[in-house]
Amino acid sequence: MLSAALALWIVWRVPGLEMSARDWLMRQRGLLRPPDDVVIVAIDEPSLKRFGRFPWPRSLMARALDSLKNAQPKAIALDALYVEPTTKADDAALASAVKRAGNVVVAAQLTAGATGADTVEWLRPLQDIESNAAGVGHVDVNTGFDGVARTLLLRKADDQSEALWAMAVELIRVGDGLPSDAVRALPQAVAIGERILPVTTDPDSDLIESTGAASERLRVERLSFDYIGPTGSFAPQTISFSEVIDGRFDPQRLYNKYLLIGATAASLGEKVASPFIQSMSGGRLRSDLMPGVEVLANEVNAILRGRFYREAPDWITFLCSLLAGAGVIIFAALAQGSYEIARQIAALGALLALILLTSYLAFSRWLILPPVAPMIFAFTIATPLTLLWRALVLSREIDSRIAELSKAGQSLLPAASGQTVAAMAKGPGLIESGDKAAAGEKWRLPRGAEWKARELKALNQQLLQRALFIGRALWSIEDGLIIAATDARIIFANPRAAQILGVPELALAGSDLFERISEAEFLRAQQSPTIVSRLQSAGAAREALRRLLEERKSIEREIILGSNNAQHYSLRVSSVADSAHGEVYGIVAAFTDITRHRELQRTQRDVMALVTHELKTPLTAIQGMSELLSQFEVDAARRREMHLIINDEAKRLARMIDEYLDLTRLESGARQLRLAPLRIEQLMERALLLLDPVAERAGLKITRNLSADLPPILGDADLIARAVTNLVDNAIKFSPAHSTVTVNARAEGSAVLIEVIDQGCGVAPEFLPHVFEKFYRVPRAANADVPGAGLGLSLVREVAELHNGTATIESQPGKGSIFSLYLWDQKKDI
Repeated sequence: MLSAALALWIVWRVPGLEMSARDWLMRQRGLLRPPDDVVIVAIDEPSLKRFGRFPWPRSLMARALDSLKNAQPKAIALDALYVEPTTKADDAALASAVKRAGNVVVAAQLTAGATGADTVEWLRPLQDIESNAAGVGHVDVNTGFDGVARTLLLRKADDQSEALWAMAVELIRVGDGLPSDAVRALPQAVAIGERILPVTTDPDSDLIESTGAASERLRVERLSFDYIGPTGSFAPQTISFSEVIDGRFDPQRLYNKYLLIGATAASLGEKVASPFIQSMSGGRLRSDLMPGVEVLANEVNAILRGRFYREAPDWITFLCSLLAGAGVIIFAALAQGSYEIARQIAALGALLALILLTSYLAFSRWLILPPVAPMIFAFTIATPLTLLWRALVLSREIDSRIAELSKAGQSLLPAASGQTVAAMAKGPGLIESGDKAAAGEKWRLPRGAEWKARELKALNQQLLQRALFIGRALWSIEDGLIIAATDARIIFANPRAAQILGVPELALAGSDLFERISEAEFLRAQQSPTIVSRLQSAGAAREALRRLLEERKSIEREIILGSNNAQHYSLRVSSVADSAHGEVYGIVAAFTDITRHRELQRTQRDVMALVTHELKTPLTAIQGMSELLSQFEVDAARRREMHLIINDEAKRLARMIDEYLDLTRLESGARQLRLAPLRIEQLMERALLLLDPVAERAGLKITRNLSADLPPILGDADLIARAVTNLVDNAIKFSPAHSTVTVNARAEGSAVLIEVIDQGCGVAPEFLPHVFEKFYRVPRAANADVPGAGLGLSLVREVAELHNGTATIESQPGKGSIFSLYLWDQKKDI
């Protein structure tokens, strides 16, 4: 279950893995025979060499259509756009040729501008050409995020909800002699007459097409189609355009066939990657792209022969992944006995081969897209988990033998035994003669875990001699560990405990545990008077701990130690006894550093403050607008306004999150200073130049008073520019129209002083101490409120402190504010 769930999660997070696996299966399947009823009329290199640069005069295409019409093909697809008028004679000639042929499908294509706000509309053929054509189909090729075309969008629509079927669909409709309404959408399918095309739909991308009083819901319908091979696979079914013009082709070859006229020359047409883009040819990797007309030929062939790939639903994918994981358990269990490791490797290799073979057969014979990537990931994850599980089973067997040593374990740390203290100080003893014989085993090949379990009982007495190894293990524990006798005299302390308590290791031995803890807390209390009131005397603390030890209960509390940087530790003191009411042999005290945990809690509180104070407002607006749009019909102008509001609120969310992340990086030290010599006046001029348009839109003017004799300093240009920008932007937000924001910069001793003076509403004296606090916003009247998260001035303060400077404010209500930023040259600290 775990391996299957993790496999699904990985594939969902990285969908390209499953796509690559399916492309690999298609390449392993190999090439298919080109169909006899699909022929490509190629605008190829010889045609370009003969007739010149494309596009050619449309009368030339008219001649080609007249020549092809005589061969009586089923339908002709004209995979070229004729959307702009040329000469009347040429346009009329092509329109007449299309009309004479009677079975020509012409191309249309969606187009959009450079930005998302531009209109998406159809590039349709000229009216005369379209009216004489048997059908119009879109030729847009749908590619994945990796640029590979695997699916066909059967229907697309523009911003006016005008929909067109794909050219492959229209071509087959015309070839079957069906009317335009013979193509219809069914639940999970699209019908072309009697042909049923299974599709996958995206219900979240529905469009509404208005057709007078009626309306039709358009789905995004995708068809996973098959390729017969890489680029050039239709070469046997391809004739040159120049051969058509010259009449150098066999009409019987085109009789009752689907003809596709399109560009295959390297310099023409849209080209995309196919699943065969990495196929091997002659031992070398192919990297040529496929022309759009060949993609169209593969689409037509897939529809004609029903070569549609069916995708496995999620529950089937999970079941297959579950079977792969269960197979690992079963195969590993069957491979026990002699040469177990080699047998398990062979068994798991056979299982992997079975997964790949089954996936290949499902793909190549039954046109099912198998979840090969999830199954392989489930196999990969289940293999170490299974081996770990088997190791744990053996470990339980060993534990049953180790349990026999528990009764003898009382002799390891006897209470108040001076001999024990001396023995522990000496370290592990020498191996006796029996141990020396056992030590010779290390030169032999490793034995199985079962052998170790059988021999463990015989080694019990020898292992007792090595029990002092525990002392070395306790010595290296990362947490502070102290072991004391019942009178609280310390008999063991690891180096980490000495470091935490701030005393030499030798000074701990024989001293009182409770006194050492109280002394360390008292030293910390001298640094922080607020802690003194919470401390008890050493005697009171010791008495409380002793009382709890008599009740056989562990004591846990948090302490703060360290004279410079405060460190938070969780102190746990437990008694060592046979049972809840047995004899107490000693005391164990453990110090666990939880400073990072406290920092994470503080960060969590900051995040909650951000969510509580700021993020809920734009989220509420976005939710309300989106619900209104989804539940009610809204006119176009109002809908556009609501879309803009949603976009603005989303940008506001992103801006607040970026500000919080920037401030967090500075506070945590993740963002290091990038020091470089810089001129403050040049940096400020660039920053103010970007803010001038903002001020003009607000009806303000920015006045600069930048001293020419500012000394160069060593600092972080990006952070200083950000701080200046925040101060000036803040002044613009809170200043009335037609006022002035003054920016001063001058030398103040060895520092550079930057002042931003506004004529806004000012800040009351009771709010001034909190202006630079995180998430703090000065209370204002509702009509004077401006958007913001209360993080900009906090970042200014952080930047100032990183440059050994300060940020201050002077303000009078109703008269404005003066924000000052002092920066010291960082080279003094280098």
